[in-house]
Amino acid sequence: MLLLLLLLFFSSIALLLAICYNFYMPEKKLPPKQRLFLKEWLIDKNASEAYKRAYKYKGDNANVLGPALLARLGKEGFVEPELKKQEEKTGLTAEYIIKSLMEVAERCKQAIAVMEKGEDGELHETGEWKFDSAGANRALELLGKHLKLFTDKIEHSGKMTLEQILAKTDGDKGEDKDE
Repeated sequence: MLLLLLLLFFSSIALLLAICYNFYMPEKKLPPKQRLFLKEWLIDKNASEAYKRAYKYKGDNANVLGPALLARLGKEGFVEPELKKQEEKTGLTAEYIIKSLMEVAERCKQAIAVMEKGEDGELHETGEWKFDSAGANRALELLGKHLKLFTDKIEHSGKMTLEQILAKTDGDKGEDKDE
């Protein structure tokens, strides 16, 4: 019983400390350039290009500085809320894209009768059917990639040991391939 009371007491203190900490700690704000960087990144999700645009950077290492700044902003919790705002504004979610791809795949798999002009000038079915196989394949490919169905795997079936492989690669280093 005493243990339960102590646990309740300390959890209450921890809760009060958390509330006070959040109440008295001012919310972090981004400097204007970093805010601009984040806004630019949301346009095309390219950290290097966003860095160049936001900082008017002409140097060669924006491909290092941009992703580093984005990672830091992500760790500090600035990226996720902006992504959520963008998602709410556009309505573009992973669920929407997956549903749309499924609709495209189903629509592309629908068979359409092939029509041909007859001698009387009227259109008649030929008895053949066509469908958009390329569109269906592409939509299904994108869905498969999302589900990670198409991961590249390398299978090795051989009886070489690690020592044999290392000996072969060490032996190849000293040899000249032209001989």
